[in-house]
Amino acid sequence: MTNDLLTTDEAAALKGVSRRTIQRLITLGELPATETIHGWRVQRADVEAAPKRGVGWVKGRPRKAPPNAAGCVGSASAPAAPASPAPPPATP
Repeated sequence: MTNDLLTTDEAAALKGVSRRTIQRLITLGELPATETIHGWRVQRADVEAAPKRGVGWVKGRPRKAPPNAAGCVGSASAPAAPASPAPPPATP
């Protein structure tokens, strides 16, 4: 008989994600779990039934905006006004 309760490490290995992802899903309420004195335990059936990708399953964090031309990170400011054209050459 297999053990139906998994640790967060075992659940992470089963789904191919990090332990932190499993912990985040538990915190968000997307993965039912039971807290024991030794840590969180999740049902194997719940882990297997959960999709690998979804709101909480996405690996990584949103990227920051790339630096704009001025080297600043964040929202892009309005483009600079074009330089005024050079005055026409003087005639003799």
